[in-house]
Amino acid sequence: MVDRPISPKDVLATVYHLLGYDLETTLTDRVGRPQSIVPGGQVIGDILA
Repeated sequence: MVDRPISPKDVLATVYHLLGYDLETTLTDRVGRPQSIVPGGQVIGDILA
C-alpha cells in the first residue's frame, strides 16, 4: 500500500472494529481524564473488502 501508509494505530483500530468496539469509545485514566481507545487510528477498509 504505497498510496496510504499504515500505522500501528490503524492496525489496532481495525482489530477493535472487527471485535465490535466503537472507535469513539473513551476510557477514563487513573486521574479521571477521558482517553480515546485509539487516538488517530483509522480502520483499514482495504483489507476488509
